[in-house]
Amino acid sequence: MTAAALTSVIMSDDTSEGRELTAEEREELERKKLDELRLQITALKIKEERTIKKMNQDEVANAAGLKRWNVSDVEQNRSMSLPTLWRICDALDISLGVILARVDRAIKDREEERRLGLVRSDDT
Repeated sequence: MTAAALTSVIMSDDTSEGRELTAEEREELERKKLDELRLQITALKIKEERTIKKMNQDEVANAAGLKRWNVSDVEQNRSMSLPTLWRICDALDISLGVILARVDRAIKDREEERRLGLVRSDDT
């Protein structure tokens, strides 16, 4: 579920009860949105790295000792376990730390764009 969809579901549940979110609920919602954003960007960065290396999903899967659908699930943000990420990164000859640093950088860049008013604050 995307962060926007998650927000919509949570907000609709609360507004149907006729109450506003508490500070703790808003904090938890923001944490969940950030978690989902991190997963989405991780999926994109894995696919981006695979594309840069000019490998298809079958090649990555074979090199990682996985099935093609495992790689596809990661790239589509359907399923992402740490062991699978490590294996995919090994197959792509890149450390998971580098991928995660790129995710952090993308999130910081996105926050800076919001701060500067280049994107709406509710865009994900």
